[in-house]
Amino acid sequence: MPHLVSSDALPKRSYTPESATRALPLLRAIVRDAHESYVDLRASIAAHNEHLRGEHLSGDHVRIADLSSAEDLPESLRDRLATLHEHIGELRELGARLLDPELGIVVVDGEIAGQSAHLCWKLGENSFRYWMPLGSGYDQRRPIPDARPAAQ
Repeated sequence: MPHLVSSDALPKRSYTPESATRALPLLRAIVRDAHESYVDLRASIAAHNEHLRGEHLSGDHVRIADLSSAEDLPESLRDRLATLHEHIGELRELGARLLDPELGIVVVDGEIAGQSAHLCWKLGENSFRYWMPLGSGYDQRRPIPDARPAAQ
């Protein structure tokens, strides 16, 4: 799972499960946009790579995934990448980190039982009902004690 923003880059903000859920309408909209941008970017890269394979190119041509900098990308892909980074920046301003743009997984800093933790939300969920210990990954996601599903 890609980690697109380092945790030390997050503004210092601490959420409760309730305050994170209150922020969810805005977070959800940004995450949905980031997800769509990511899927579009991935499809565009795949199409570009297919185009490169379809041409009879010499061995000095590389796939987009092998390029070392954004300057090496075609302008259309640079624009899509810039859009994705804008969404990531919007989330960062809210104190959120996008863990996986494909699945729409976001964490915010918070506390569980007096301990610092990441509150975790995934696109399609109605509230922040899960948490992860600091420094752990999505595979360590656990239900927040007494978190009840929001009414749909």
